[in-house]
Amino acid sequence: MQDQYRPAESILTTITHDPETMRTRDLKPGEDAMSIWEEIQKGRNRMLNTKGKTLEEQMAPDLDQSCFYGEADALEDEVLFPEESSTEPSNALYSGTVNALETFGNEGPNLERFVHDLETDEELESNGSDWSDVSDGHLLENENQSDEDEWKDESEDDEEREVASENAKPSNNGEDDLAMVKSDSPTMGDILSSVFSAEQQKDMAVLHLWKPPRDFRADVKADFDTFYEREKSRPFKAGWHAADLAPGGPERWEEAQAIVKQMKSFIGTSDDSFKHYHTIRFLDVHPDKHRRVTRDACDARAIAYLFFPSSFLSSKYGRPHKHSLLLNQRERALNPTPRRPHASDAKKPKNFWDEFDSHFKTHAVDDYPAEWDVAVRPIIARLYKAGVIGPTFLPEQNTPGKAMAVPTGPSGQRDLYIDFRLIQPEITFPRQVNHPPSKDWLMIQMHTFAKKHPGARFSTLRLWSAPHFYPLMIGYDRRSFTSFTDFLGRGWEWIFVPKDMPFSETSIHHTASQRFAVFRKQLGDRVLHMRDLFIVMGEDEADLLKYTTAAIFMIQTEPWRLEVDIWRSFMNVDLEFLEWADGLGSGWLD
Repeated sequence: MQDQYRPAESILTTITHDPETMRTRDLKPGEDAMSIWEEIQKGRNRMLNTKGKTLEEQMAPDLDQSCFYGEADALEDEVLFPEESSTEPSNALYSGTVNALETFGNEGPNLERFVHDLETDEELESNGSDWSDVSDGHLLENENQSDEDEWKDESEDDEEREVASENAKPSNNGEDDLAMVKSDSPTMGDILSSVFSAEQQKDMAVLHLWKPPRDFRADVKADFDTFYEREKSRPFKAGWHAADLAPGGPERWEEAQAIVKQMKSFIGTSDDSFKHYHTIRFLDVHPDKHRRVTRDACDARAIAYLFFPSSFLSSKYGRPHKHSLLLNQRERALNPTPRRPHASDAKKPKNFWDEFDSHFKTHAVDDYPAEWDVAVRPIIARLYKAGVIGPTFLPEQNTPGKAMAVPTGPSGQRDLYIDFRLIQPEITFPRQVNHPPSKDWLMIQMHTFAKKHPGARFSTLRLWSAPHFYPLMIGYDRRSFTSFTDFLGRGWEWIFVPKDMPFSETSIHHTASQRFAVFRKQLGDRVLHMRDLFIVMGEDEADLLKYTTAAIFMIQTEPWRLEVDIWRSFMNVDLEFLEWADGLGSGWLD
């Protein structure tokens, strides 16, 4: 390896790496610095024959273990280059790592879709980018369908549509149905009675004569901003769910989405198919505000309905999911999915750092146990492949974070953590930033409400997040503060807020508070909020359904970044259940 560079010796002896910037520059006359040629000649790379001797016996004093291809390298390559582990021969050229976030960053939104949105009520039949192709199987909502079918998806078969027709159920075209209600035709009452039930007509009348507060389409800039947020949310969610490294996390998410989809089909063929109109009327969000209003309301009601009385599980839509753990809240509480603690570096217990600190008190920074590298490298590779972290251009000595491999959960399996303690004193928040309250405060509020309303019911709505980060984007100019080095000294930076970042709890709490502030007038004191947890309180079951649906809509609607993690939420339960679940020590209310 040393001889490979000998033809360039005359050049390499005149340049060096600047110790401050680590960039290559000319050696100054008389400067006491090592040239790049001298670095190459140090002997850190050489061919070794270890036959008959241990690796340590053959290694030069300045040659470390990282020079050899080991288990950590193999695990990392399995993530980054899965095609190489295939038994099938392939001549395909390597084209780099492709993910939804990078694709969107390079291509941007399809502007044709925006133009057509201005001219017609229909989306383009196809567009150049299909984010679901790069989402590692994540079920993304297909937005290439019109609002003519708020409850159903394009993939539903003809049989379901025939059943809806035979039962004289509505087409669920929100705008057409509203136009029918407003019509002055003398036969309209007869038409409505023959197509819609009395309950459906009553629900449709909620929007009767409700005029939008302004012409939303008149503000083209605002309209484009809404379109851009909607388009951006799709690749963002694809990347986030691809980076969900919780055991069984992607599979549980897929199952939840499949069940919600079936619930939407069930509601769409029932007398409750227009109940979502009550939600948007209650929250004062006019259907003209943006294209997703009614669909977001349908999604919110479908999620809530899973845990309120209905005949869903006895229908053809719900029977396949009758024994799903998702729908059995008591069993789910007893069988939590192992997750790493949410505490940021500022909130971690002092003994959390003991192993890490004690090791590097007696070892050099590049002298680490091999098992740490084996645990961390594949995780970093998956986060990089999903697009939630990227390489940093800061020199190693300027990166504030250091990778750690810490035993987590009952199994003691090591997981990736980042030591950001170095920059903790530098982190401050403006006065207007909301800090999360304590769990004790939440319990006091719930007890006060339950005492006032003997039939009180509750829902806890947890925001979805991957184990290692929150779905909050970091500005380009701030990403250097989240940079870290792995055990090989390679630099990385987070694109989304890492949970290890000091006071990350405040970041997610403040963002969620801003969503809550938009609807505080309607939701009032019926919704409590702590970090990534919302608690909804209802005087009785019907009252709770109203506020739970509204709260889910609040979370998941524009700008379409936040999602309810159904697996980590409980709905339509009493206070006794929540206290019991919290007492299990699984962090359900933490």
